[in-house]
This record gives sequence, structure tokens and C-alpha cells, in this order.
Amino acid sequence: MLEYEKLVDYYGNKFQELTRIYNRISFGRLLVAVVMVYLFYYAFSNTTSYLPVIFLGLAVVLFIVLLRWHNRVSSDRRMVKSLLQINQNEIAFLQGNNPFDNGAEYIDHQHLYTFDLDIFGAHSLFQYLNRTGTFLGYDRLAKRLRQPLSREEIFLNQQAVSELKPLLSLRQKINALVVQYRDSKEVYRHLENWQKSSPSFSQVVAVFMYLLPMLLFSLILVFAFTLQPQFLNYIALVFIINLVLLGRFSKQIKRELYG
Repeated sequence: MLEYEKLVDYYGNKFQELTRIYNRISFGRLLVAVVMVYLFYYAFSNTTSYLPVIFLGLAVVLFIVLLRWHNRVSSDRRMVKSLLQINQNEIAFLQGNNPFDNGAEYIDHQHLYTFDLDIFGAHSLFQYLNRTGTFLGYDRLAKRLRQPLSREEIFLNQQAVSELKPLLSLRQKINALVVQYRDSKEVYRHLENWQKSSPSFSQVVAVFMYLLPMLLFSLILVFAFTLQPQFLNYIALVFIINLVLLGRFSKQIKRELYG
């Protein structure tokens, strides 16, 4: 338990440190965004100088850098939070408060041995062993306990356990990666159904969804370098078309994402 407690202290401090950095970057992004709005307005109102456009371009680059940094810190923060939770769960387990799923849905009163030996359910062997982070892993563990293995398979499993036993950091990092995505039976079934379903968008619409944002960005760049007012009309027109397309297909997009 001492090793887990040390890891809880380490990841707890690391999480607080990353949270402070995360908040500072968020504030920096907000400041840069405000500056970008001001420079954008100033560039439109003052078409005689390239200086506002240059500063606007620099602000955009800075915002992108901060955005990438923010995403990286956010990813590290999620990872550390998962590692912290994993070690807290192990401490709770050793203290007798088992936080892991017990596989109660696999209880079968007619099975040859799983019901009599309490393989599944509260305080079961499954709950004692379960450290899975995905539905497929969860289901595979249950199948392994329901179906007797051959002597060779048992030996290979024991070999794998012996190799992984001293690699605590590696095991926890792998587990932390998968638990972040909150996999479940429902998510897995949704992916299966999505794979079998027909596309929600025609190929023409899909092409426009890629081309129109690229066209808008290109027109903004052309205007930034030429300062020709007629491009503002084109920018406004393409922007409105993008909004209409987004509004028209927002329900289909949500359905594809969330089912």
C-alpha cells in the first residue's frame, strides 16, 4: 500500500501543477483572442496600412501556439488524473472497499461452477481480478473465468503475468489511457451499428463540408494580403453558406457523434 500512497501524493501534486498551467494558458488565450478582435476591427477600419494585418497574423500564430500547448497540457492533465484515480482505487481495494465492477451481469445459476464458487457478483473472484478499462477486456475476462483453459493456456497466462508483474508503471499507464474514454457495452454496440449503417451524408455534401471552410480561410488570407474591400463580400457570403450548411446538418452530425 505504501507504494500506491507515494504514487497518489506524486500524481496529486502533478495534477495541481498542471491545473495551474492549464488555467494560465486559458487566460493567455482569452487575452490573445481579445487582441485579435481589436486588431481585426482596426484592420478593417484602416485599410491604408499593412501594420495591423501583420500584428493580426502574429496574434493568430500566437493563439494557435497557445491552443496546441493548451491541448497538450489538457491531455497530460487527463492522463495524470486517471493515474491518480487508479492508485486511489488500489488503496481502497487494499482497505477492503473494492471499487471495481463485479460482473454481476454474468451470473448464471445454471453454469457448471461459476455460481457455486462465487466467480461473479459482490466480493467475487471477478471483482478481485478486474482491472479492465474497455468493454472487450471486461467481457474477455468474464469468458476466461467461465470457460476452463487448457494446461498450455494456463501456463502462457502465468508467464504473461510474471512478465508484467514488476512493470507497475507500464501497466498503470496503459490502463490510464483506456479508462479516459469511458468505454462501455453501449459504446461498443453503437460503434457496431454505426459501422453497419449507411452514411448520413451524400458524397457531394461531404465534399462541400471540406471545401467551404478551406475556401473561407483562403479568402480571409487573400484579403489580409491585398486589403481589397470586394473580398469582404465574398468572405461574408461563404461564411453565411458555412453557417447554413452547419445548421442544416447539425442533427445528423450529432447523431453520428452520439448515436
